[in-house]
Amino acid sequence: MPALETFLHRLRIHGVPGVPGAPGVPVDRVAEVTAELAPIFELLEETQRRAAQVVAQGERDAAHARALASDEARRIVADAQAQVEAQRAEAAATTLERSADECRTVLAEGRAEAERVGRVVLERMPSVRAELVRRVLDTGSSAP
Repeated sequence: MPALETFLHRLRIHGVPGVPGAPGVPVDRVAEVTAELAPIFELLEETQRRAAQVVAQGERDAAHARALASDEARRIVADAQAQVEAQRAEAAATTLERSADECRTVLAEGRAEAERVGRVVLERMPSVRAELVRRVLDTGSSAP
């Protein structure tokens, strides 16, 4: 039951005094507006349901797109890691080849130096042998 003030408010004169209107019960504007807008709100309820469906489908699509992007990112990372391993192996092979080349060069230089020292020894051997024999003989002859 409406409060007395609300009931009396409906009986207030609205508008310019003049010829009175038709006698009757005052109009309940709230009920009229509610009745007038009810079909529109019903239509809006369907629109809201449809909007909720669109949002839900969008969220599902976004989740699917995120999953696909995540899978693609994992694939890209895996490919990159495989390439890194291949490049590391290639770099290691290149380094090993350079090291082997340096070893061959050092070994060849060592052999050349050893041959040179051997030639010098062979060249100097007779004179060193002669000097050694002379010293031994000198030591024996100067013995008391």
